Amino acid sequence: MLEWLNDRMLSAFGRHEAPVIALGSVPEGTAVVLLSGLIPNRQGHPLVCEWFGVRFEKGTCHGSVQLEEVLSMTRFGVEQFPNRTVAGSDMSRLQALLPVAVQEGMAYITECRKRFLERHMPAVEQKLHELELLYAKHEQQVTIQFEENKAVAAAQRSRKERRLHEIERAFNAYREWIENTMRIEEQAHIQVLAVFTGEQ
Repeated sequence: MLEWLNDRMLSAFGRHEAPVIALGSVPEGTAVVLLSGLIPNRQGHPLVCEWFGVRFEKGTCHGSVQLEEVLSMTRFGVEQFPNRTVAGSDMSRLQALLPVAVQEGMAYITECRKRFLERHMPAVEQKLHELELLYAKHEQQVTIQFEENKAVAAAQRSRKERRLHEIERAFNAYREWIENTMRIEEQAHIQVLAVFTGEQ
């Protein structure tokens, strides 16, 4: 069902457009705005990606609900419904809900980001700490290695500096990879996927 909705979105609707789906399972006066929220890492790959709904009763926002609850409320994809046309006046009322839905959705996905940080950031910080310890160990080993051979001081010093530079470059590259792939951005991207309504 979600694959169908995603395909329909891509093929039938342009930017800033989404389907309005009138369902007999949704009480009159109720609307559920289906949203997707995405927060990437520093390379643009999604670390948080959620589909969820924002529920309205007679134009008043009643908060966010998880996708499972949206599907349970609407019965979308479970029951078959006839095609219904939404009147222009109803369409205008539904469109007026979107700014509030996006604002509520932003708050919801921000909480998702907070939970992601609580779950994953201790491991990231631990990995970075272990990397610093390993870097210090390698640096110490190079220092000890070249201290044992002081006969040709100038040549040894040059080799030592070159080796230390190689180690630093390798560790910096790995540190940067960890930062770019495992740290989550602050800005979320919210998209309206569909609006479910019981209005006839």
